Amino acid sequence: MHFDENIVRWTLGLCLDIVVAIFALRSGLFKRLPVFTCYLFVVAACDFASTLCRVIFPVRSFPVFYEYWGGQAIMMGMRAAAVAEICFRVLGPYLGIWRLCRIFLAGVALFLLVSAGYAAVGQQHSMTVFITLLQRGLELAIAGTLAFAFVFAKYYEIKLERFMVLIIGGLMFYSAVQIGNSQFMNALKGSYYEFYSGLTLVAFTITSLIWLAAVWERVPAMGPVREVLAVDTFGASRLEVNARLRELNARLSEILR
Repeated sequence: MHFDENIVRWTLGLCLDIVVAIFALRSGLFKRLPVFTCYLFVVAACDFASTLCRVIFPVRSFPVFYEYWGGQAIMMGMRAAAVAEICFRVLGPYLGIWRLCRIFLAGVALFLLVSAGYAAVGQQHSMTVFITLLQRGLELAIAGTLAFAFVFAKYYEIKLERFMVLIIGGLMFYSAVQIGNSQFMNALKGSYYEFYSGLTLVAFTITSLIWLAAVWERVPAMGPVREVLAVDTFGASRLEVNARLRELNARLSEILR
């Protein structure tokens, strides 16, 4: 988006990013999700650097170009690490299941890096092509991975706390919008760019508001993993589901030892 014409939007977006990061630290989120909390501060820092760069330098200058793509690469890496951290918090208590998920995440990361690198080799703007393709693949991987973790937790009745549901929901919402946005960008090319940029900004603003709701109240301290105690306490159906979960975890632990 043209910075001079949208300085109010940029400023409000930067202020919102700073507020979300401060509230996340104030709520104690760092103790539960340190990587995701750092990601929020990185977003605020990158937005501040972008705003400052566009005030000092012309929009089409080299400093603005490299600041933008460098910031995109840093935020992309932090988003990927934050998603891995969330998967660990949800599935980590079940070591066998987490080992399988960890192998899957590593495989997806390797595939995205290799495929984006292969497509970018020999291109005129190889760096921008590499980062753009990696972004598109990452958003798809984030949406799929978090959707799997959420469905898995629901099926096996693993309790997800309110703040975790909102954080996952925000990540999935933004990734889903960007997946559709990128598809239209591929089809319509330059004529769609202004709308693409505006929709990206709006989507991230909504996502930030969702995260602000997640950290508005104090994040509860991490408690021990609850075990099934008795049929009278949880009911026969829940006991059976948890038994299947423990059996799956035990089998995976043996296979992936």
